[in-house]
Amino acid sequence: AAPELCGVEFAPAGDSRIAIGRGGSLVCWFRSGAETFGATDVSLDVSGEIRQSHTISSLGEGVWQANLLLDEAIQEGKPVRLRLGSGLWSEALPVRQKT
Repeated sequence: AAPELCGVEFAPAGDSRIAIGRGGSLVCWFRSGAETFGATDVSLDVSGEIRQSHTISSLGEGVWQANLLLDEAIQEGKPVRLRLGSGLWSEALPVRQKT
């Protein structure tokens, strides 16, 4: 089954002296019945560009968080999907700006 994408949030970079993630970060929250997997098992389709998650963490009770450091900022409203391994893609959700 496809993971359930629950939220997608873009946060601008806080420190421009750091080269990696200069464009900010994308945080995705999703539900999955999987008990364990790594960051490289999580693919993100960000407006048609497939990227691997940089970090992943379990928030408990089947809820996970995937993080992607960005070279460039993403506009609010752009569609994002997520998949685990070579499984099915989740439904797309629009990116929202961190407040």
